[in-house]
Amino acid sequence: MVDDEPEIAELVALRLQQEGHAVDTAPNGNVALEVLAGSPFDLVFLDVSMPGLSGLEVLDRLRARDTDVAVVLMTGHGSEDIVVDALRRGADDYLRKPFSVGEFSAVLQRTLARLDMRRQNEDLRRQLAERAAEMEQQALTDELTGLPNRRAFDHHLDRLVRAVERGSQFSMLMLDIDHFKKVNDTHGHAAGDRVLQELADTLQSRIRVSDVAARVGGEEFAVLLPRASASEAARVAEALRVAVQERDIRWNGRRIPITISIGVADSAVEGSIAEAADAALYRAKANGRNVVVVDV
Repeated sequence: MVDDEPEIAELVALRLQQEGHAVDTAPNGNVALEVLAGSPFDLVFLDVSMPGLSGLEVLDRLRARDTDVAVVLMTGHGSEDIVVDALRRGADDYLRKPFSVGEFSAVLQRTLARLDMRRQNEDLRRQLAERAAEMEQQALTDELTGLPNRRAFDHHLDRLVRAVERGSQFSMLMLDIDHFKKVNDTHGHAAGDRVLQELADTLQSRIRVSDVAARVGGEEFAVLLPRASASEAARVAEALRVAVQERDIRWNGRRIPITISIGVADSAVEGSIAEAADAALYRAKANGRNVVVVDV
């Protein structure tokens, strides 16, 4: 309750307390702003005419803080212009002095109901925004491995291709699990899913934070390496190949040995880097698998 007339401040505070509310009072706008900055409040009754900061100036500063506190302006003037200006500047309601108990109670209940509705709407908007973000993330994530999916991979690839126009460079690895069908046929599709998850974990643990590993097909994965040449990417690819070969993948007590073939290309290639890396992967498979081939 903010008013430079102690009698009115005490009267309103008493009435609010009778309604079951905890109340603080302030004799002017400056004190009110200090109190409001230190503690969260739900509602402010604010006199328009006060020495120093006027009620409208206090209202402006409260709204500039982006606070959701409800504000009721009180005025002893009958001008409609003041009321309209107060509402335009963000007041929730107004009271003209002198006011009756009924008028006060009506404004109080109406303002608290609006505040409650506003907060419910804000909570709903926040929940919807969080859900939309979750759905967008799900749309960009491979459900089985937790890696980015093909859609997300294409987004990252487009971004890196545009960066090349500004003088940057990057490399790409295309890799495929050798004889993956045999894993499914021998151990079952659940075992195949475990193999895919283990490979995804190996990729994530062996690449840089700035790199992007994605599942782009059934048993096909890709890695984007910003600011890496083909020779640097080839060293990463070889380390990945060895790590996968040495990984101890178990299913029903039996080890499932797997290897990968990897094709490497960088952004200096003519044409599509994806096509170049894919062609290098094809040559790796033709060369006996479990090897790294660099596009030249």
